[in-house]
Amino acid sequence: MPDTVHLMALTATATLSTQKYIINSLCMQRPHIVYVPPFKHNIIYCVGDKPSNGIASSFKAICEALVKNKKMDRTLIFCRSYRDVINIHQFFKITLGDHWLEPPDSPDYVKFRVVDMFTHCTHSSVKKKIIEQFSSESPLRVLIATGAFGLGMNCPDIHQVIHWGLPQDAETYVQGSGRAGRDGKQAISLIIKQPRDLDRRFTSEHDRVLSQQVSLQTLYFIS
Repeated sequence: MPDTVHLMALTATATLSTQKYIINSLCMQRPHIVYVPPFKHNIIYCVGDKPSNGIASSFKAICEALVKNKKMDRTLIFCRSYRDVINIHQFFKITLGDHWLEPPDSPDYVKFRVVDMFTHCTHSSVKKKIIEQFSSESPLRVLIATGAFGLGMNCPDIHQVIHWGLPQDAETYVQGSGRAGRDGKQAISLIIKQPRDLDRRFTSEHDRVLSQQVSLQTLYFIS
């Protein structure tokens, strides 16, 4: 395009490497970049190590809270693999027993479940129903999902987002944690990682979004 034509590029979450890719792809010369940090002041960012007995120790407290309070704040659990989604989903279903549904004597349909899962394998009609349930007043309190439930999902009252294992990259983490606290209330974003899981994706020169734009609180409350 001629120099007299002005060009504006708009995107959502973008790490430094993504910004560079956009600029190079569009052949932009010395662009003026306007951005705001993706982190929200109402979210506490935490990191904890996976316990030795894994899923049971990590999510037992949430199950106990669900039994006591069917209106507890909503929790979104992100997993990197379909297998992890299935395993955590099964743990909740077995542990909750009669409390899996609300009311307990209801048929096992989406609209009565307290916990559900959302992956690329979930049928499109079921996905739509789960999104409706998780975005409005319903029994659904906990959703276990892969990255299929991510950018563009606007569920206002999610106050806890848990990443089971390190996210794929910094951008994925920012998008996932951004599902929390969209109503402006206090929320938590927690990564539960392997004790010796050192991943360079979060410290590379291209993806310094975490270190540059926020001072993370590291709370090791999972031993």
